[in-house]
Amino acid sequence: MSDLRTPLTAWHEAHGAKMAPFAGWLMPIQYEGIIVEHQHTRQHAGLFDICHMGEFLIEGPGADEALSKAVSHNLQTLAPGKCRYGFLLNEKGGVLDGIIYRFGPDSFMAVVNAACAANDFAVLRARLPQSVKMTDISAETGKIDLQGPESLDVLEKLLGQNFHDLGYFGFRETTWQGAPL
Repeated sequence: MSDLRTPLTAWHEAHGAKMAPFAGWLMPIQYEGIIVEHQHTRQHAGLFDICHMGEFLIEGPGADEALSKAVSHNLQTLAPGKCRYGFLLNEKGGVLDGIIYRFGPDSFMAVVNAACAANDFAVLRARLPQSVKMTDISAETGKIDLQGPESLDVLEKLLGQNFHDLGYFGFRETTWQGAPL
């Protein structure tokens, strides 16, 4: 049995999710059935619990230049409020992981696969100078993905904000019910 649970595990169980272990976490894999849920997400919108992912803040003077050397991303073309899927590579050029979010000039968040989080943190920390602060915020960060053609409509209705200006792989910091998002 998996020892780790996301903040949403009890909700999933109470709502009849079929749960299964993944990288040490107990995760929901389906409710009504894979095909029904896939079709609903492709035609409407679906919400996915990804609280098990690893999240690292990388910030401070020189973070932009140092992180650019540590990952395959071209961070010079990554504007604040955007994120990009790219790669953290091992010494032989094999892919480890990585989505990088840019908050500002020297402020980033890396989101990595749960199964690789500890190793990815160690690899990044070793590649960054000590002057660049790196903080593992995984334990205090909840993350969900909203996917499907009606996602923006669902998000705007729930939060009462316009998100059509974000564009592909865009994000914005905001609040909901007093909590930061």
